[in-house]
Amino acid sequence: MLKISRKKIKKILPVVFFCLVVVLGVLVYVWLENRRPPVLEVYVMSLKSGQSVFIRTPNDKRILIDGGTNSEIIRYISSILPFYARNIDKIIVTTADSNHVTGLIDVINRYFVGEVIVPGVSLEDFELASSSDQIYQTFIDIANKAKIPIRKVLAGDMISLDNVSATSSVKLDVLFPVASSSFIYSKASGPELVAKISYGSTSIMLAGDVTPKIQKFIASSSPDLKSEVLIFSQNAITNNIAATFMTVAEPDQLVYSKSKGTTVKMAAKVSTKIKPDPLAGIPEDQRFNIREVGELRIVSDGKSIEIIKQ
Repeated sequence: MLKISRKKIKKILPVVFFCLVVVLGVLVYVWLENRRPPVLEVYVMSLKSGQSVFIRTPNDKRILIDGGTNSEIIRYISSILPFYARNIDKIIVTTADSNHVTGLIDVINRYFVGEVIVPGVSLEDFELASSSDQIYQTFIDIANKAKIPIRKVLAGDMISLDNVSATSSVKLDVLFPVASSSFIYSKASGPELVAKISYGSTSIMLAGDVTPKIQKFIASSSPDLKSEVLIFSQNAITNNIAATFMTVAEPDQLVYSKSKGTTVKMAAKVSTKIKPDPLAGIPEDQRFNIREVGELRIVSDGKSIEIIKQ
């Protein structure tokens, strides 16, 4: 019979103890993760270049909206999901611009993705661009190679994100883009996905970088824009925001992105007419610049919304 000396036992015990602690820690981590509260979480991530939004629904459906310009997005996703997670249910691309798409290539290579959702029209369709952004086309090619379904959407489409119960769900209503017969596109005001996420009596609108021209169109054509939280991917300044859009959306809180030191370019001829502030109805302490406060987590239980600084 093999005998182990006391000396060897003393050497082995610390290793065994350490392994048991690690295993116990992992089990507790998984247990706590499985007991995650049934809430909707919307993370707004401040990337070095570009912006991205990550959604976790009450039943832990995972939706990534845009991915920035590099693999930085992977670090953010890893900090949100449990270390063993390797699936994302949907990737939503708001525009073909490389600033929104490049990081998504790394995401597809690392995670199992259930579906890709893109705008149903492009500048190419209206002969306003000679070809698709090369990075965007690479992303689409990789998605096709991985046999990931690609769905094109237009205003009026509804995307089910989670069936929480028989009477409650998380859904995403597409507000823009629309068919060319309804809107005159240009290179400045191109097709970009604008959507409203609803859970219970709460809602969050993702307005991206859309121009005041598009904002006015959405305000005049969409029946229900009221949202507690409005998220822009741009500077929240008078020149970027249409007052009519804010009047119809009536947000209580605003999330936007303004780099430090950013200044507004003055027009060649200075107008003496002072434009009303479209953000006048939102208190200063309810406006969140992610370039200053960092990552935000928006939490909804279907009845109320809270914005938490990470």
